[in-house]
Amino acid sequence: MMFPHNSNKFMFRVVLKSQITFIPIMTVILLMTLQLYSNDRSLHLSEIKGAAMKTMVDKQQCLSRQISSVISDIRFLATLPGIRDLLETPSRTRVEHLEEVLTSFSNAKAVYDQVRYIDAEGMEVLRINYNPDSKAVPVNRQKLQDKKDRYYFSQTVSMGVSGIYVSPFDLNIENGALEQPLKPMLRFAQPVTDADGKNILGIAILNFLGKPLIDRFSDPGTATHHRLILLNREGYYLAGAPGNMNWGFMFPGTEREVTFGNHFQEEWKTIRQQEEGQFFSRNGLFTFRKLSPLDTTDTTIPDDYHWLMVSMIPAGELQDMMPSVNSYILFVMFMGILVLGGSMLVSLRTEHHALARRELQAFYDHSPNLITLFSDDGRCIMANKAAAAFLGRSPLDLKGVHYSDFIPQGFIKIFGARLDRVLKTSAPVFEEDHIEQNGRTWYLQSIDFPITTEKSTPSRVGITSIDITRQKTALLQLHENERKLHALFSNLPGMAYRCLNTPDWPMEFVSSGCLRLTGYHPDELSNGEHAVSYNELIVQEDQNKVWDTVQQALENDGKFNIRYRIRTKTGNLLHVHEQGSAVHDSSGNLVALEGFIMDITDQVLYQEALQESEARFRTLFEGAPDAIFLANAKTGILIDANNKASQLTGKRRGEIIGRHYSTIHPPEEEETARNNFLQQQAKDRNSDTSLPNTESTLLHTNGNRIPVEIISQAMYLDNQQIMYAIFRDISRRKQAETELQAKTRLLETVTGTVPVYIYMKDRNLNYTFANSYALNHFQLSLDNLSGRNDRDFFPPAVSAIYTRDDRSVIDTCRPIINKEEELYLPDGTIIPVLTNKVPLIDSKGDVQGIVCVSIDRSEQKRAEKKNRELQNQLQNSQKLETLGTLAGGFAHDFNNILTPIIGFTELAIGSLPKDSPTISDLQTVLSAAKRAKRLVTQILTFSRKKPPSLTIQPLQPIIQESVAFLKPSVPSNITLQTTVEPFTQQVECDESQIQQVIMNLCTNAWQAMELRGGTLGLHLKKIRFDKQRHSMMNTLVPGKPYACITISDTGTGMSAGELERIFDPFYTTKEVGKGTGLGLPVVYGIIEAHHGGIDIESSKNNGTTVTVFLPLVDNET
Repeated sequence: MMFPHNSNKFMFRVVLKSQITFIPIMTVILLMTLQLYSNDRSLHLSEIKGAAMKTMVDKQQCLSRQISSVISDIRFLATLPGIRDLLETPSRTRVEHLEEVLTSFSNAKAVYDQVRYIDAEGMEVLRINYNPDSKAVPVNRQKLQDKKDRYYFSQTVSMGVSGIYVSPFDLNIENGALEQPLKPMLRFAQPVTDADGKNILGIAILNFLGKPLIDRFSDPGTATHHRLILLNREGYYLAGAPGNMNWGFMFPGTEREVTFGNHFQEEWKTIRQQEEGQFFSRNGLFTFRKLSPLDTTDTTIPDDYHWLMVSMIPAGELQDMMPSVNSYILFVMFMGILVLGGSMLVSLRTEHHALARRELQAFYDHSPNLITLFSDDGRCIMANKAAAAFLGRSPLDLKGVHYSDFIPQGFIKIFGARLDRVLKTSAPVFEEDHIEQNGRTWYLQSIDFPITTEKSTPSRVGITSIDITRQKTALLQLHENERKLHALFSNLPGMAYRCLNTPDWPMEFVSSGCLRLTGYHPDELSNGEHAVSYNELIVQEDQNKVWDTVQQALENDGKFNIRYRIRTKTGNLLHVHEQGSAVHDSSGNLVALEGFIMDITDQVLYQEALQESEARFRTLFEGAPDAIFLANAKTGILIDANNKASQLTGKRRGEIIGRHYSTIHPPEEEETARNNFLQQQAKDRNSDTSLPNTESTLLHTNGNRIPVEIISQAMYLDNQQIMYAIFRDISRRKQAETELQAKTRLLETVTGTVPVYIYMKDRNLNYTFANSYALNHFQLSLDNLSGRNDRDFFPPAVSAIYTRDDRSVIDTCRPIINKEEELYLPDGTIIPVLTNKVPLIDSKGDVQGIVCVSIDRSEQKRAEKKNRELQNQLQNSQKLETLGTLAGGFAHDFNNILTPIIGFTELAIGSLPKDSPTISDLQTVLSAAKRAKRLVTQILTFSRKKPPSLTIQPLQPIIQESVAFLKPSVPSNITLQTTVEPFTQQVECDESQIQQVIMNLCTNAWQAMELRGGTLGLHLKKIRFDKQRHSMMNTLVPGKPYACITISDTGTGMSAGELERIFDPFYTTKEVGKGTGLGLPVVYGIIEAHHGGIDIESSKNNGTTVTVFLPLVDNET
């Protein structure tokens, strides 16, 4: 950046102005940063406190759920069918049956150390011991013990017939010593009463393993900076003690007998006095809550029986979690540098603009050209001093004045029309004006140009006028001189002529100088058939030379200069000089020769002396393939030009010589050419210097503008300093450049619009080019792409494949044609492409890189997939129709067989005593028969032998009733989530079949999650069918309202192969005996009968989502 000469003063103004902006902005930034830091610190503290409190709530809820589950289990055991009979009248059969049931129960729960029943006398009747390694086993009857003296027996019996007893949380003691490894234990007990509920027959006891409960306070889900502690009401650690010093009250008199108060005395005083709270101390942040984990209405525990849960974040870790002050300080420093730099830059630009305006005004005022600026209504906005002086006013007097008030009267209409023309066409106007002003004639060369606004509409007109009065006067004088010269030539001893190009040189015209030159009257040489042939006048020895010279000239540029001898009518021998040129018609055919012949007898001897010295120069001069101009180095007047110069300008050498060097250029470039010549004149004081090659334009007489390359040099010739300039015609080169640019634009247009990925790489496999389609999809610019390779954009395994193929093409020089592969886009999309890779070979045959074209085959692949799916649907439809016909035939017969089996089995059960062991067997038969009957119902539904009973009704009650039926069968490790959207439109459906659809789909869903648990979702909403999202359901109408039932699970999911066969009858992915393979075909048949649709999305280990669409009808229908 350039600075003015008085740079110190200039920079002082820049710094002063920048501080005016910098100080207020930095003050605001500093205050805002302080506020942001304060808010950020408060926000961090709030988030930390909230997270700590949330952890407490989560742990409390977890504990409550666990205890609630135990309470449910003890109630279940106290009311287990057959337990009253066992306690009243024990028998081996009942004991063995209950041992089998409770063993399965203990293995399933895996959280109870012992499951026991004790009779009213305190004697164990049945006990199941659980070991995680060997699972649950019943205790031999001989090893059962008398427990009537144990506190949990006596306290449970003392409660009466209602209530549940819960023991303190402590470590299990076996044979008077702590069991190793330590086993935290909670005991739950409930009386078992007779049928009337008045007498206690015994008690059921669960020894709950407390270790899983303790482990939940240190699970990985807890934030690392939270230290969770579980205390009993005396402050002894149950979990989370430093150095694992838990259960201190079980080790009296030892170093392990420590409490929370020993470590945090002041904090313990605060915690034990409140139910819950949160506070800061010098040791950190403490969050606590008093827990009554066994808070149920029917438990028998002391009122002050509770635990304390404490979350602690040490002070050091709490400080580390706060926002860093250093980042805010760096932010302020960065913003200070940024604002200071921006202020300096703005101030610097402002000062430069002011300086530029002053310099521009000085340029206007000192310019010798007339510069004016007019508004669109013709008023003067600005005029420089030269324009004002020409008009006889000052610049201020002209400002705001209409042009009609100061433009000469004879020029007002022309001036106004020119302004209107510029404003309407938005194009500049070049004119030469002739003005009469104050009795004097002025010639001006003017350029009127539009000045556009932001709307691209000309609102002002600028005019630059050059006073060319002197040049114009000189030109007129030159024309007058030419006229005089013509008159002079007429009086010279010579003649002008026009003749035919034949060996006799028959004259069509000769001037009056013929008589003085040859002694023949003009009529004697140009009187048709009777005329004297001019060839007869030429000395015989020179005739062939004249002929050959002229013909050679005609073969070149058509101009010739000849010296030869003639004999006059009187016999005198003269030396003459003939200068002529060819005359062609509009078709380019030679018509005649024109020229001038003059007597040079007196000059021959002198010319012959000079001819030998000039021949060498002239040979090079005329034979040069480029135009050559010689000009006086001081005046710029052309003194010679070769034939190529005449061809290039369309002027004869005589028309070129004597003019200024700048006149061979177009008018608009004459001033530039004149200035360049002056610069050359100033620099080139010796003949050894030359200007660099420049490009310019040459004006031909036919109006063509010929681009040329100029090489100029100063030199001395005949003791005269001249300017030697070579003009090389570069029209073909320019045309070739234009054609190349056009082809390049065409190639860029084609590669930029074609929807394929086109790119190029060099030998090192670095990208050098990519079309706009590829750049847009990879979200890159060409600059960001160039020089990078596949490793910068694709995964390592993919880039390795691309690199291997590219290297193969370069090394073998063999293309890769129509290779199917995958292309990875930045957003993670993988698209199939058809790729062609060919080597890029230079003119020497060397491989310089590769060109790659990849065609996106996504649409083609989708079409192929859709075609396969349609084929599968057609095959399934045909299969379903065949199987439906077959299934419907035997379903009725099978149903007739099952009816008496079910009826007689029910009668047999009713006729037996309630305690008969045969009832259990008959119940098994009845259950299997009913299951078979349900299978028959599914077969009939599948075969559509039982048409649906369709009625118009709301769908929400059906969904809600189905959920009520479903809940009892869903395992406890599965969460059921339902949402039912209210809408007024109804569906035409068979209620029982829709319930069957929901039950089948939900049963499949929870069975897929039975082992590891999960979430079962059932959702109802109203939609308008989207064809693009569900392209394979062609029976549904796009845009039509449908009730959408979505059933999803987080289970094992299905593979693509399983998904294709999911609706095949009798096909199932379940274990043998757990599925018939008719559930989903039945669902499919029901939905199809309801004119709806079904869509299934699933992948292995990612769950399954089933979407059912039922058409909605208006309530009025």
